[in-house]
Amino acid sequence: MDQRVIEYLERVDAVGTRLLALAYPLPGLSTADPDSGERWEALQVWGHINEFVPYWIEQIGGVVDSYQGEPVLFGRTKADEGRLAGIESGRTMDLDVHRHWLEVHLSDLRTFLSALGEGAFGSQGLHARLGPLTMEQMIEDYLVGHLEEHAEQLENISLGPSSKSG
Repeated sequence: MDQRVIEYLERVDAVGTRLLALAYPLPGLSTADPDSGERWEALQVWGHINEFVPYWIEQIGGVVDSYQGEPVLFGRTKADEGRLAGIESGRTMDLDVHRHWLEVHLSDLRTFLSALGEGAFGSQGLHARLGPLTMEQMIEDYLVGHLEEHAEQLENISLGPSSKSG
């Protein structure tokens, strides 16, 4: 197995542990997103996590499947209706349901990453806003690193406003 895949799998396991440790009701809002200014309740973060993992697995898998030397168009922007609906629907979903789907999606992510051969890392995607991206950038920005960002976001909500710096 490719060393990059092994490292990604280790990170998926670590972020899964972090997220599952936070699977309890958290009061408050996240800090503002630097780009959009969005602030979310914890359940909205959970809704986003459980929406984006399968979305990006499918999108990046499509890049791998279609790549023939030129970057393959993929993805969406933050204004995408499916993304926004996932965030909002998370608000009304029971935390146990979020937890269940997280475990399912992390398993799917492990399967996806484990299936990536060395050749897949030569694939490039073309994002409408960000331009050409390598496989490593796509995995980092949209899957593994994205999960880590949202784990930190939930951890910051759990600390509450008096424990946050800045």
